[in-house]
Amino acid sequence: MALPHRGDLSVTEVRFAVGCSSLDTFSTRFTQLVGVPPSVCRRHATRATTGVPWCVAKR
Repeated sequence: MALPHRGDLSVTEVRFAVGCSSLDTFSTRFTQLVGVPPSVCRRHATRATTGVPWCVAKR
């Protein structure tokens, strides 16, 4: 969950980093686990509270 928040990796790079070859599968599973798509988490990372990613704080 932390990788999309780093800002230096694209969603595609994150999915490869976690060993997923399918973008659809990665996005679907991430959304199921976190509650929002990885792209939304990445966009809102700058709005995160100190030390807590936005998508985790919202959940």
